[in-house]
Amino acid sequence: MSHADLAEGAAAVLCDEGRFEGPTPPLTGPEALDFEGLARLASKVAGKELRRVTVSDDAFAARLAKYGLPPHVVKISLGMFVAARRGEFAPVDPTLQQLIGRRPATVGDLLAR
Repeated sequence: MSHADLAEGAAAVLCDEGRFEGPTPPLTGPEALDFEGLARLASKVAGKELRRVTVSDDAFAARLAKYGLPPHVVKISLGMFVAARRGEFAPVDPTLQQLIGRRPATVGDLLAR
């Protein structure tokens, strides 16, 4: 999904007062991709093979620290990768599509642009 899709969805919520009470609904794209799938899509668009390389959590954190990221940012970044490994970002929800009245852009759509 694109920023434009999210903005359009947010505008729909804001313009329809009372449509959502309580927690913000999940606004997701139409598909869930893992890093392998993303590498396949990027390879197709780039016209050359791009591989996913997996490193340990410690190696990832050390690399971020080496590039000067503060410890709290390293921790947050690592936490996102741990959450992704656990599948916490995998669910796909139809709410955004319902709000904007069309299928949100896929990662493949965005890379092709």
